[in-house]
Amino acid sequence: MSFHYVVILLMLFALPLQAAPFELTPEQVRRDLGSSISEITVIEPHTQCEKLKCIVTYVGVPLRTLVEHYYPEEWRDFSGEIHFIARDGYLGIVAAGKAREKDAYLTFARVDGNPFVVDNNQQNERKVPLGPFYLVWDNVADSNLQQMGSYGWPYQVDQIQLVPESFYSGLIPPDAPPDAQAGFVPFKTYCLGCHNINGVGGRKVGADIKLLVHGKTTGELRRWISDPRSVRSGTAMPPLNENLDEKERGRVIDQIVKFLGVL
Repeated sequence: MSFHYVVILLMLFALPLQAAPFELTPEQVRRDLGSSISEITVIEPHTQCEKLKCIVTYVGVPLRTLVEHYYPEEWRDFSGEIHFIARDGYLGIVAAGKAREKDAYLTFARVDGNPFVVDNNQQNERKVPLGPFYLVWDNVADSNLQQMGSYGWPYQVDQIQLVPESFYSGLIPPDAPPDAQAGFVPFKTYCLGCHNINGVGGRKVGADIKLLVHGKTTGELRRWISDPRSVRSGTAMPPLNENLDEKERGRVIDQIVKFLGVL
């Protein structure tokens, strides 16, 4: 066996094992999980109704039921994350623990028969198609889910994938100081859905985040994250979660900036 062949084998065995993306259609879910289809009423986080909370009822299947059906063996002891791959390039990232603890639904219609679309005020988008699937959370009586707003609510989802906890380990520079390493956690929560590092992450913004932040000062990065429209009017980038109180929001932004500073 040649040296190069051995090296390739070692590289393959070093890669984190993960289930391949699974493509879904509403027709398939109706066929396979028709008895589990139900209605879920939520506070729609992407938009407002005359400055009030929008209450919408969607039709879909419980996320846990869907994952247990399509990943019967992998899901049993799974402790990684679920990727929701969207047609618009967004990557929804949900921890398995959250999916087990909170009630989520993969929806495909509104119960009132109105178009399956949303006005995404945060990204200056109107009547955005939600299909094939839209992941929603039972947030009406859950203040923690309400505080997270639209984070973790991917739409245009047509694939799901289970990835291990080690999937992101290569994205954190090994020589990064502890505070910068800690900043990867909020970066993954708030930024990796649209942005990518070395091709890992969302594709709504095509360029690697390392290229986008190169040469920017700490102050410039803070301003971009806190109030992107003050830097570029009309940008689709939303401000970081404005449901957080001012002190917590500032702390999260500082953490993300520290992580970006070591890329």
